[in-house]
Parts: sequence; C-alpha cells; structure tokens
Amino acid sequence: MPIKTCGGRTVDESMRLTGAGNLLVGGTVQDASAQGVLHLYTVQAPAAHVDNSIQIYSDDTSDATATLALMLEQAVAAIGTFTADYKLRIKINGDLYDVALDKV
Repeated sequence: MPIKTCGGRTVDESMRLTGAGNLLVGGTVQDASAQGVLHLYTVQAPAAHVDNSIQIYSDDTSDATATLALMLEQAVAAIGTFTADYKLRIKINGDLYDVALDKV
C-alpha cells in the first residue's frame, strides 16, 4: 500500500506498507525475506532537533555506508574508560560515535 505526498504538482511515494508487514520510509526496495521490518532509507538528514522529540533516521558515513542516526534534544555525555568487546558506529546530532558494547 503506497502512501503518497504531494509537493507542489508532483505526487511522490514517501512510504510503503507491504503485505509482509514491512514499512519502507524513503525507498521502495527491500530484502525479499523481510517480514515486519522498518526500513529507513538515507534521504535527507534533519538539520536540528525538535523540542520534546527524538528523530531516528538513516545517514551515510564517510565510506558511503548507511548507519543508524539520531537527532536528540539531550547532549551526549562523556564517561570513564573500559575495554569493550564490540563497537557499533552510529551518528548522533551529526557526529559519528563508536558505541562500545560488552556482550553479556
């Protein structure tokens, strides 16, 4: 089920809900095996936060690969150091971070 928007005289498909329960935002291509998945395509990152909300989106890193990105009202806080098992690169408020992960 395409969900379309009208910008001026052009009608564009901005979201699609598939029969498999996938919600595609900003694109139309999906993995054929996906079911119940939220797909966020890299389109246009927000320029600023919106009060009393968070914005979750896809954004390209310097090597042109999509990553999870967040625009938050709250700033990122510094903490002490520890040795992590894994890391996950995400973008928060326009800056890249490696989130340290300890497998439990």
